[in-house]
Amino acid sequence: MAKTRKPNEDEKIVKENVQKRFKNMFSGENQPLSNLSLQEVEALQTRVAELEAQLEGQPATPTEYKPVMPVVAPALQSPSGMPARKTRKGQHEPAVTAALQKRIGLWVTGISAAVGLAFFVVALYIVFDLQGGMMELSDIVLMPFTVLMFIANLIGWRLVQRNRPVLGVWISYLTNVILAPVLVVLVLKNFYVMMIGYLAIFSLLFIVMVLPKTSRRQAILAAIGAALVIAGIEAWNPAFRLGTSHIQNFTLMVLGPAAVGILVLFITTQQLRNPRIQTRLTALIMVVIIPLLLGISILVTSLARTRIEAGANTELLGTSRGLASIVSTWLELNSNALQGLTLQPGVFRMNAHQQQPVLQAMAEAYPYMYLVSTTNLDGFNIARNDNADLTDYSDRDWFKGASAGSPVTYQSLIGRTTGKPALVVSMPIRTGAGNIVGVGMFAADLTDLAEETKVSTIGERGFTYIVDANNQALAHPDPTYTAELRDMSDYPPVAALRQGQTGLITFTDENGDRWRAYATTLDNGWAVIAQRPESEILAPARQFQIVVILLVVAGGGIMLALAWVTIRRTLQPIATLTSTISAISAGDLSRVIEVKSEDEIGVLASTFNNMTNQLRGLIGSLEGRVAERTHDLELAAEIGRTVTERVTQLSEMLTEAAEIIRARFDLYYSQIYLTDPSGERIILRAGTGEVGKELLQRGHHLLVNSNSLNGRAVVEKQAQIVADTNENPKFLPNPLLPNTRSEMSVPLIVDGKVVGVLDVQSERPGALSESNLPAFEALAGQLAIAIRNAALFTEVQEARSEVESQISRFTKQGWQDFLDAIRQGHRIGFAFNDSQVIRLKPEILTTISNADCLNLPITVTGTKVGAIQLPANLKANELQLVKSVSEQLAQHVENLRLLAQAEQYRAEAEEAVQRLTHEGWASFLQTQEKLDPGYVFDLIEVKPLSEKSNDPSDYAVKQPMTVGDQVIGELAVDNPDPSAEVAEVVAAIAQQLSGHIENLRLSELNEKHAQREQTLRQITGALRSSNDPATILRTAVRELGTIMGRRAVVQLTGMQRAKQPESTAGNENESNAPANHS
Repeated sequence: MAKTRKPNEDEKIVKENVQKRFKNMFSGENQPLSNLSLQEVEALQTRVAELEAQLEGQPATPTEYKPVMPVVAPALQSPSGMPARKTRKGQHEPAVTAALQKRIGLWVTGISAAVGLAFFVVALYIVFDLQGGMMELSDIVLMPFTVLMFIANLIGWRLVQRNRPVLGVWISYLTNVILAPVLVVLVLKNFYVMMIGYLAIFSLLFIVMVLPKTSRRQAILAAIGAALVIAGIEAWNPAFRLGTSHIQNFTLMVLGPAAVGILVLFITTQQLRNPRIQTRLTALIMVVIIPLLLGISILVTSLARTRIEAGANTELLGTSRGLASIVSTWLELNSNALQGLTLQPGVFRMNAHQQQPVLQAMAEAYPYMYLVSTTNLDGFNIARNDNADLTDYSDRDWFKGASAGSPVTYQSLIGRTTGKPALVVSMPIRTGAGNIVGVGMFAADLTDLAEETKVSTIGERGFTYIVDANNQALAHPDPTYTAELRDMSDYPPVAALRQGQTGLITFTDENGDRWRAYATTLDNGWAVIAQRPESEILAPARQFQIVVILLVVAGGGIMLALAWVTIRRTLQPIATLTSTISAISAGDLSRVIEVKSEDEIGVLASTFNNMTNQLRGLIGSLEGRVAERTHDLELAAEIGRTVTERVTQLSEMLTEAAEIIRARFDLYYSQIYLTDPSGERIILRAGTGEVGKELLQRGHHLLVNSNSLNGRAVVEKQAQIVADTNENPKFLPNPLLPNTRSEMSVPLIVDGKVVGVLDVQSERPGALSESNLPAFEALAGQLAIAIRNAALFTEVQEARSEVESQISRFTKQGWQDFLDAIRQGHRIGFAFNDSQVIRLKPEILTTISNADCLNLPITVTGTKVGAIQLPANLKANELQLVKSVSEQLAQHVENLRLLAQAEQYRAEAEEAVQRLTHEGWASFLQTQEKLDPGYVFDLIEVKPLSEKSNDPSDYAVKQPMTVGDQVIGELAVDNPDPSAEVAEVVAAIAQQLSGHIENLRLSELNEKHAQREQTLRQITGALRSSNDPATILRTAVRELGTIMGRRAVVQLTGMQRAKQPESTAGNENESNAPANHS
């Protein structure tokens, strides 16, 4: 069943066809406009009027035509067919679509992944280059986050690639913008202001330029939540956070990639949303320049840092060695003085009176020596410079060392004399023969030692200090160290020195500050150490880095500005050119592009000016062409309406159409040919003027071939045009039409089949050409459809008449069968008399008279089946009522007749079924020779009825077994006291038994039929195995005899010679009879 089209679908199809034909009409393409309906012509005319009204700024009126300049379709459209929205400057900016959102998401997540990787590289550089492999808390937390940032943005990029841009961008937003500043503030102090700024800038960029509008509220809430978390962490201020002084390198790690990321993100999103050559070229230049500047700045700062570090390390080494030289000199001078003391004659004689003045003289010579004394080998004082009580020093290491023969012994201790930390230097006192007779010593205050050795700070926080062989602080800028002779064995530089490490020592103290130290070891085991904070050493390098970064930023900004201005000035002519072209595409053809240069842009501007001039000329001539073609289309629509109204009269329609075409198009002659059923000829069916009448009287026709213009149009299914008959050698003139100067033959095509030809001729050369071909093709399409509709109308009318004739014949035959004078009388009639209805007797029906009566026929499908007789003096309204009753009575009588005949046919069918059942059972009982007439149960066993002596007719309960209305047996029960319940049970059993026996009979019958069909298929298959008639006959008789087990004979009659029958008794060996016997 064909699918019904909806009205809107028809409108869409018509609109598409009209637009296609409209484009073809103005493009000059030679495409036939076949099958153009009237509706399409009117829609085309409406479209033309709408375009004209758009030019004039007036509402479209399809019935009026005013020649104006047509609209030029805009040439500049948004790419990829995307809708455009206007900016304030009048430029068209593409709206955010799914494709644009996906591209933005891909770029944002890709750039964020690159920034995360840059963060990771910078972190590695800081840790392993700037910090010498030392990991801070910030590095431990933030370096894994850079890896997380890289991986999360890769996942977001993959999601965006799989058409899930919102989720991918959200992952990037939460990782880069929300989580990053929270982690930074969690591990670092005094960075909340920077991180709040980071959060504000990046969240604003994402919300405004990246995220869709539907997600902006959630993004704002997330940013506010992150800001509140940062404020909460800052208020909590956990103890594990690092201070600003410990993370000087973090600013470089954050600000560099962040600034680059902001710049790249801004430029990329702006370029994607508003693609401009200026932005693209500027971005390309900056992509080349920024990495170059960054590379140069990194190289310069690395070299400067290396030089500064080398200088600082050299200075630290010089300080340590210089102080060691001073200490060595001081010790050497004091050791020489003590040695001179021990060589005095008064001293080695161990005479206290002689020693006393010598000791005092030495103490006066060296004021920092608060004690100069001598002891005997028992450790007891011989003499002292301070005239104090003599003291036993046998327990002191300086005594033990000197008495044991050590040339010089040094010991740091808390003096017994002063109770303060002191340095004791001792030497053995030897006689002229070299024998040790005592010990000479002096004790000096360590504070005086620090002053004498110039122990002081280096820079702002660096300092030098001295430790003895036991790692006790001898001189330190912090007096508390010397006052208590603090053991510095666990201090990293001292511990490294004692472990054999020399050179530069880098360590981190208990406060987390990083230091660099140099240690110089003296001959007596003392160590002179100079150390300085790494931050102070690298401060000049960082200052230089800041200067370089500022220079790079300033240079990059200047280069960006210069590139922007240069590109803008370079592209300004292109912008002017684009603006002018946009105005031209909008219809302002008066605009002219000013040519200011002779380069490629100037050549392009000149080319567009030439093109605009050509457009002005083309559109100027287009106005007249539109008017002419609109006029032709109006005529085509008018003729289409005419031929549509006269579709029921084909000959008159064609004649009138030919005359209207000739008159409205001011033609010399027009004619219409139709193809004959064979398709070999085209026959003239309509022609204008006396020439047309004469040709019609002749029965003019043409063969379908290429010898004539009209025949060639049929063969090629394309319009044939002769613009000037004098210049076309193939033109065959018609003597009856001597003034023909141009001719056009357009085939009438319906569903790809040519049904005729429209031939028009003009007295003017060039009057019929490609320019007015679309109008005549539209006419041809209308004529072709009208011809097909006329043919279909004729076919429908004939089919309708045939159907009505068949129905009338069937109705008449049905009434004849119904009133067959056997079941019903040949005539039936009723009369109304004295308020009652009586049936008319047959003798009255045959003699009834129609005189002086009004007879209204009772018709069914045009067949009269009866009549109503009424008095002739009925009024008009009464007559109308009777007619209505007659119609209803006819329908009711027809229904009753059909119902009666259906009942009759049903009774005949039931009778046939009963007859077939009876015959079937009779045949079945005849074939069942061994079947007993019945069976009886004597309460012991079931026996055949023949063995039963009692007659079942004497039984009290009997129930016939029936199939349909046919009795096939009887079920009897010997019950002396029958009841209704027993009778009901017997009836049910009899009914089921009857049905079961009938099913068995039918099953057996079906098996016989199946066996017979199988036999026939077997014989047929054997017969089809050969094409020889003799072989076929022999095979047939053999197969038939074999299957049936009987003698079979097959013979052909009507032959001129004697025929010997072919017979078989089922033996295949007897099938070798001569072929002519078959």
